Amino acid sequence: MSDQKTSPIAEKLDHEVSKWSLPDYVRSLVKAHLADGHLKIDELAEIVGMSTRSLQRKLNESDSSYLQIVEETRFELACTHLDNQSMKIKDVAAALGYANSQHFARYFRRHFGISPSQYRSEKQYDV
Repeated sequence: MSDQKTSPIAEKLDHEVSKWSLPDYVRSLVKAHLADGHLKIDELAEIVGMSTRSLQRKLNESDSSYLQIVEETRFELACTHLDNQSMKIKDVAAALGYANSQHFARYFRRHFGISPSQYRSEKQYDV
């Protein structure tokens, strides 16, 4: 048995990972920080109490990557926010940490093949 102490955050991570997968836990942390811009991977690794390289390895073992999780989380939240018709597209962009709505729209179009306003209008007719 090692005398090395485990940080409270690392202990919480071990507990959380037993309930969730590591990518899900990382996704929840990313989601909480998106409005401030996204967490850098070294900041996230510090929060969870492991080295950046260890975090990358563990995510790779789960067939995931930090950047992939950030993008998926952003687009999942984008759709959720766009479903709220009263939220302006520029406010959606700001909530996701984009500097401006044009930047957000460009990334959204690349990912979904349609603009945020097209997504919103198509979704309106699905109801």
